[in-house]
Amino acid sequence: MHYIKQKRSQIDNCNICGRFTKLTWDHIPPKSVKIGDCAYADTLFAEKDMPSKDRHMKRYQNGVKYRTICQKCNGELLSKYDKVYAEFVGRVHDTIDIMTQEVLDGEKSYDLSSVISIDVQINKILRCVLGHFMAMKSVYDTDTTIDEYLREYLRDEKMILGGGIRLYSWFYPYTTIVNLRDVATRGHIDDETLRTHPHGFISVMNAFPLAYLLSTKDESACCLDNLGLYSSSDIEETVTLDLHIATAYFSATIGNGVMMQAKRKSFHWPVNISDDAYGAMFVLGNDELMSGSTIAVQR
Repeated sequence: MHYIKQKRSQIDNCNICGRFTKLTWDHIPPKSVKIGDCAYADTLFAEKDMPSKDRHMKRYQNGVKYRTICQKCNGELLSKYDKVYAEFVGRVHDTIDIMTQEVLDGEKSYDLSSVISIDVQINKILRCVLGHFMAMKSVYDTDTTIDEYLREYLRDEKMILGGGIRLYSWFYPYTTIVNLRDVATRGHIDDETLRTHPHGFISVMNAFPLAYLLSTKDESACCLDNLGLYSSSDIEETVTLDLHIATAYFSATIGNGVMMQAKRKSFHWPVNISDDAYGAMFVLGNDELMSGSTIAVQR
């Protein structure tokens, strides 16, 4: 089997605990999530076009791997959250499949106001997602406030997510994987009622059926579900998480907005640079982190 790999030296600082030790491979999204094979993969900003067979002859399987965290953080910390996350994503996947089949069978019309409500151990889900955000970073970073805060959050199961850190999700109906840490982006529309892109310092992790946005600002105007609002000090707490189908679309194009037809967010939103109103004007980031970004097309 072949994998696209973002790797450092075998002995280096673990992105989560910071220990200088032997590093292990971590799958992002988690290997336990059955998302299919990755056919082609590349650095997101390496070329103008999508990865293609002409440029990538290897077959990649089981997702994207990063050698950035130690065995203890990988096997003892994230793995226990991965199991809860895999069950959660599986239930979201099954619900979407049922809804899609009902639409195809003519039993229901497609309703963007639909909400999927799932009972989950939210604090484990949050730590799983944020732990993988830490693992996807190609460098060990002690200068970024987000990283320092998340290291503390992942070590302390009673800690409530705060510190200006926000984790959002949206429905992601694509078979593409996009991973990117620590960039700034801006859309062509800045009006809060029409805004199409985040305006903070962000990271993204996109893979079916849910994508995630890690931000330092309030990005609710971008039509997203704010998962961090459910955070509590009880690691075992179960909450009813409401996920809105409309998050797959730009809010200004839903219902009686400025546009009459709903427009779906791109597979590499919010870093989809283009000249149209729904593309990003720019994406700014550290050269090393940008070169460590990943886009993978599933088979």
